[in-house]
Amino acid sequence: MMSIITNTFFFLLGIHLAMQLIADLYRIIDLWYRIEDFLFPIIRSILFYTLIIAMTGWYLDGSAKHAFIWGGLFFSGFHVAIFWISQALFRVKWGRQK
Repeated sequence: MMSIITNTFFFLLGIHLAMQLIADLYRIIDLWYRIEDFLFPIIRSILFYTLIIAMTGWYLDGSAKHAFIWGGLFFSGFHVAIFWISQALFRVKWGRQK
């Protein structure tokens, strides 16, 4: 029972950290008009989450490591799939077929 709870926790942690990293990558686009003011905080945040993900993946072992990695991969794949689906729906709705 404890293994299921632990694996669920690390799966959700992988999702959360992947979400934070992707959000920080989007900050570059969102703040491009003032990038000279926000470049170093953005880079610092990206490096922070990248190091946290790498250290967590390196520190864990066994099924907890697999759950953590699968959580990150799940969210990354989900994010890409939602983007592709939304682009296809926008093309269909407004008639821009490519």
